[in-house]
Amino acid sequence: MRSSLGASRGAGLAVGVMAFLLVGPAMRAASAPNDPHEQAHLQASVSPSRLKLGERATYRGRVVLPQGIGVHFAPPVAGGAFSWGTPVVRRGPITDPKSLDFGKDSVVVMIPIQVFETGPVPVPGLRLRLDRLAPRLRPLEGRLPVVQLVVTPVLTPADSAAQLRPVRGPLLAPWWERIAWSRVIAALVIVAVVVALIVMWRRRRRPALLAKPAPAAPRVRRDPAQVALAALAALRAERLPDRGLYGEHALHLTRILRVYLEATLATPRPGDTSAELLERLASAQLSPAEVLRLEGLLGFWDRVKFARAPMGTDEAVRCEDAVEALLRRGERPREVA
Repeated sequence: MRSSLGASRGAGLAVGVMAFLLVGPAMRAASAPNDPHEQAHLQASVSPSRLKLGERATYRGRVVLPQGIGVHFAPPVAGGAFSWGTPVVRRGPITDPKSLDFGKDSVVVMIPIQVFETGPVPVPGLRLRLDRLAPRLRPLEGRLPVVQLVVTPVLTPADSAAQLRPVRGPLLAPWWERIAWSRVIAALVIVAVVVALIVMWRRRRRPALLAKPAPAAPRVRRDPAQVALAALAALRAERLPDRGLYGEHALHLTRILRVYLEATLATPRPGDTSAELLERLASAQLSPAEVLRLEGLLGFWDRVKFARAPMGTDEAVRCEDAVEALLRRGERPREVA
């Protein structure tokens, strides 16, 4: 009787345990219908899934979850066989009405990745954190699924298309690296010293001759009367009065006479007018007749040059003769020493 009672009690205990195992998950799901971790879909992939050593690929993770729930991705762990780039995260709603996830948000993270280990390599999923709707509940943490990659070497022994270059010996260094530049510089210094000693020895044997400057040619002083007579002869050769150029003829006669007086008398100065010249000549050692004669000539030439006074060929010739007589007179004015 006791054995039958114990058997009935064991059967009841087994039925109770099985009921708890079957009903427990349903109760937990009913008690937390808005749990974002149970409603989120996690996906991960790497494109391309088969790549060569060091080749660049793109890691792509995707999370589908209800709107309003925040998701945060932890940065990948650097080092080891993986080299990660800068992640780019994009989020947007699913607008396809035919999709089972219509109305939810899709969060995609893309990261460049390089693998430096050959063979089958598992890529660990990124760590993420989901924020619950109720602020009093702690956020949920998880990982994206693990992705399997196959990494092949750059050149494999079975690669028949690989063209390897034959083995070669060591290459010679460039010629400028094979020259002993220290010896070359020492040789150049020795040659320069020898040349300098030879030059100094030759200069000591042959004294330098100092070139004496050639004496300056003595300055020949020309007679002012001869210079004026030569200028008068050149003026007569031009025959200006015969061509009616009386004003130009009077101008040349004035210039010849002024240059002569300025060279022979100490009183006149260059640039004086006719009146100033006559005033200074009056104070010089000239006779009143000579001053009166010069006054007549200069005044007549000024009227011809500036007032266009009438003048004939005969008068022009007489003016030339008067200037020549003044230049050839026996008693010259006082000359400048």
